Amino acid sequence: MKHRPFVAAALLAFASMVPANADDSATERGSLTLQSARMNENPITLKRLLNHPAHDRVEHALSAAFLKSRSLPVAAAPLSLEQWIEAHPDAAPEAKAFAYGQLGDRYMAVTQYKKAAMALRQAQAFSMGPADSDLNDQAVLAELAASVPPIERGGTAGASVALEQDLAKLRRAPVQIAGVSNPMIVDTGAEISVVAQSVAEKSRMRFLDGEVTVGTTTDNVSGRLAVSNDVNIGGMTFENVLFLVLPDEQLTFADGQYFVDGIIGLPLFTAARRMAWQDGATRLLLGDAAMMESGTSVPLYWHDGGLGLEVTYQQAAFPAFFDSGASRSSGSPLFKSLLSQQDQNTLLAQDDTRTGVGGTKNTRNYILPSAVLGIGGELIPLKDFKIAGEQLDYPGGDIGIIGSDILARARSFSVDFARMTYQMDLAESGTP
Repeated sequence: MKHRPFVAAALLAFASMVPANADDSATERGSLTLQSARMNENPITLKRLLNHPAHDRVEHALSAAFLKSRSLPVAAAPLSLEQWIEAHPDAAPEAKAFAYGQLGDRYMAVTQYKKAAMALRQAQAFSMGPADSDLNDQAVLAELAASVPPIERGGTAGASVALEQDLAKLRRAPVQIAGVSNPMIVDTGAEISVVAQSVAEKSRMRFLDGEVTVGTTTDNVSGRLAVSNDVNIGGMTFENVLFLVLPDEQLTFADGQYFVDGIIGLPLFTAARRMAWQDGATRLLLGDAAMMESGTSVPLYWHDGGLGLEVTYQQAAFPAFFDSGASRSSGSPLFKSLLSQQDQNTLLAQDDTRTGVGGTKNTRNYILPSAVLGIGGELIPLKDFKIAGEQLDYPGGDIGIIGSDILARARSFSVDFARMTYQMDLAESGTP
């Protein structure tokens, strides 16, 4: 839901594919490559580059702190950035701005809004370029929510609920708020839960003072914040759940045929400690019900928009944004830059109209007739794979978005927030 600085994908493609034994002896080239990977928010490339000698000790330490903040469980993730800030009081302003911005993100993820607000304002204070409106919007949101305690989980230790696919091919779970049941979209790509005005009022939520602006995939939207202490999913309960409340008309589409009651975002699922989709994404499991089976676990990362998965393409590993609120997986401009000339020649240009909470937006995309991604240790063939023609909200290191269409192809897809790993058990046929 945020927009971050972007470094050209071609540069990151170079940084991602430098052989492990390449000559990084030049200080300028070594630090630039490390800095590029950090600014492109690519933990997979950083993990490899940090094994090389530290040409720029401050940059090396910042990149290492950033990598830890993206790799550790949510409660421990801010610590490495706090330690770097304390140990480098004389660091360059742009480095401090980056560290404080990332620290604010991590505090938001753990729903420590007061600490997030302080970190984000510090990021603004050290920023050297033009004012960042998105950073300011995020700081305002954190300040308005500063009095809200972190989410607390109660009720049953494990939950299992049926998921239904709606008209937009998104999965919805029955969520009770103050005893009122609502079919809500399960969205790991949402950094804050969303609810329609009518649902918030019916559920007797407590509204906070002020108005906030957040970014979406189509445009910025404004709304109010509200809190519920009575959210129930399959007997698992949650208190101090923060919602962005939007007018009903902003959540109504297709001439009234499609209405979004609400969206349950990542902070609630993180509080559950584990989550899983089962039997082709027809069931959602939380907590102890989502225990991983024995098998290969793949690293999971915190992402600028929520969660990042380690996926492979042509035997190289890349981060991808895991967005269960996206009906279809897609590739980024970086993915397009990695295509062979033969695949480039098969691309079909396509003009689309993207519809979302922020309205509609015309985009130019490309269709690749076939692609194969490695996800969770499985090779997944994809037909008519869409590739974005512009950068949109991707960090420069992202190869794309993994959406709910992949979940539908799996017998189970499990996420463990305590271990920061995920597992995918593909259905026998490999198809929905």
